[in-house]
Amino acid sequence: MVPVKLRLILPLLLATSLASAGCNPAARLLGQWEVDTTKLKANLGAAKDNPLAGLAAGFLAMMDVNMEFKADGTCSVAVSALGQSKTVAGKWRFVKAEGDEIVIAVKMDDKPEEREMRVKFVDDDHLEMLPPVDAASAAGGQTMPFIRVKPK
Repeated sequence: MVPVKLRLILPLLLATSLASAGCNPAARLLGQWEVDTTKLKANLGAAKDNPLAGLAAGFLAMMDVNMEFKADGTCSVAVSALGQSKTVAGKWRFVKAEGDEIVIAVKMDDKPEEREMRVKFVDDDHLEMLPPVDAASAAGGQTMPFIRVKPK
């Protein structure tokens, strides 16, 4: 027979652990994402005052970029442009939440170091990602809009 205290505490512990599992802000990132070309093209007009940003955004609009983040901490990025394709695997982890953004650390297999990236969720199916510092500089500090790929 289970003591009364244990019968009262066990459901409380179970409820607490289930609730905390759903509180991970990075859980929204899980799944497949692709560059939101409609949003990216709309951003081209806003970048007219910065020629480097406009040029980078124009090049990015010609690319297909797909990312996948898995619960086991693995990820992949597939890029195709001008008839060429490349997929790179890697690992990711949640670093911290800052306001309406999360910071993740990503270590891709083709890069020697781990890099931090900022992710801002517009809603459950749209996000904006600020690439690592060196890539963000090349893109004129522009964020990349992504849309969730829905399972077929």
